[in-house]
This record gives sequence, C-alpha cells and structure tokens, in this order.
Amino acid sequence: MYAIFILIVEFVRAINFILERCEVKAMLIGNPDNFALMLEIVPEWCSDNFVQGIFYVYVNGVIYPDTLRTTTLNSEIYGLLEDNSPFLNPQIDKELYNLEADELFKEICNITFPKTETADNNYSYSIPLVELSNAGVYLFIVASENEVKIIIGKHDEENELTYVDEAKVSMADFEYIKQRLHDYYADNIKC
Repeated sequence: MYAIFILIVEFVRAINFILERCEVKAMLIGNPDNFALMLEIVPEWCSDNFVQGIFYVYVNGVIYPDTLRTTTLNSEIYGLLEDNSPFLNPQIDKELYNLEADELFKEICNITFPKTETADNNYSYSIPLVELSNAGVYLFIVASENEVKIIIGKHDEENELTYVDEAKVSMADFEYIKQRLHDYYADNIKC
C-alpha cells in the first residue's frame, strides 16, 4: 500500500513539473461529482489582448459543453466575478429554492426568458457563461442561507430549453469555489 502511495506522489510531482515547464495553467475547482469548473489556458491560442483556453462545467459528473469550444477566459471569468454577477452573489429566495427541480427550472426560465413581450428579461438567476449558452447550455443559480442550487438546462431538438440536472452545493464549498476562481483569475489572467 505504501509503495502505491509513493508511486502516486511521484506521478503528481512529475505532472506538476511538466505543467510548470509548459506554462499550462490548468485548474479544476470544486468536486466534479457535484459541481466543478475546469479551466485551462492554451498559450498557442492567446494574443496580446485575449487569454484563450477551455472552460467546462461539471454537474453531477457530467461535463458541459460536451464539445471542444475555445473560450476567451479573460472575459468569461471576468463576467463571473463582476460585483453584480449572479455567480458571485446568488439570489437568496427560499420560495424558489424549495421548489422541486423541474418546477424550479420552469420558474427560473420564466423569470429569465419571459414568454410575453411586455416583460423584461431578468438575468438575476442566470450564470453568465457565453460559450456555454452558445452551445445551447444554460446554468442558473438560486440560494438558501446554507447552500446553492446550480440548475442546468439545454436546448432540445425543437430548440426548447429543457431541464437537465441540478446540484446542491454548501455555501462554504461554494465560497471556496468562488475564491479559487478569483485567485486563478488574479494569478493567471488579469491583465
């Protein structure tokens, strides 16, 4: 057992050595079996003004989007970390939070994308991820005092936004995810 542990430690050291030499800035933040963000800067895709790479979201072990998409990380992460971002400051709404998953999704979709032309769109529950929405995937967030729900929807064949899944994340874990994302942005992206 000890030999396996030593082997794993040496493997991790080797991977870290390679990553440091290649200047690859990869990060997995959170628990992919619940909710996580995976980012990687791809230096060959970058220019003086744009930090390009990949950005994926895991919800309950499933990765979104399910295809490779180039993401402008300096704008995508900035949008998540803005003061008015629902990701940074999720709305606490006990009534919405306590709805069953399908009902919660329908209600948040009605708030975000109202069917009537007289109502304005309200993006206070929509996590602003341009590349995901370009892939037909939408993330929403609502909070209670102790945890957040991340709700994911996707366009179906008829172009209807349909419920896919949700993840519950403790407020402490979510604060950790936000802090790690902020640190990644400050250390690797912010110009």
